[in-house]
Amino acid sequence: DVWIVGAAGTVLRWDGARLRDASPPVPGVTLFKVWGASRDAVWLAGEAGALWRWDGARFVDHSLATGANLLTVHGCDADDVYAVGGSRVWHWDGRAWREEPGLPGFALATGVACGGDEVLVVGAQGLRLRRDRATGVWRDDQLAPLMATDFHGAWLPADGDAWALGGDYLLPGLAQRRGVAARRGCL
Repeated sequence: DVWIVGAAGTVLRWDGARLRDASPPVPGVTLFKVWGASRDAVWLAGEAGALWRWDGARFVDHSLATGANLLTVHGCDADDVYAVGGSRVWHWDGRAWREEPGLPGFALATGVACGGDEVLVVGAQGLRLRRDRATGVWRDDQLAPLMATDFHGAWLPADGDAWALGGDYLLPGLAQRRGVAARRGCL
């Protein structure tokens, strides 16, 4: 069960035998990321707060009233999902989406990953924030060590490491872009 999203509301689903059009009713809206906890809990995130959930039978609109694009959606399970965009982070608790309180001031958030005891948010200008899932306390890792790059991918594997991936993707007109992978090892 593989989902693919893209420009102009494109949603494709591979069912193991063939690729099918599975587009939700959002014509023209670019979708950036897809994440699923199971076959009946798949989230799609995109332009202007577009946020859709596949419940196994149909798409349900959860779009957020925000001027920001939702660049990534990721979760720990079906009732613990995060979406990021602009300078905001939202959390789905199984009933409603709420903006996360207590964030340190930061730049553009473009990636999020949920795993183990933490949530990792990454983004422009070396953004790396970690949230303790038990206490809700955010830690700012941007200055330890300082990284002058833009991250857009995050991963928290079971071993306790934290990975941020990206490069110079926000800078216009670069002939050659630099890719970066950063790892914060388990303590």
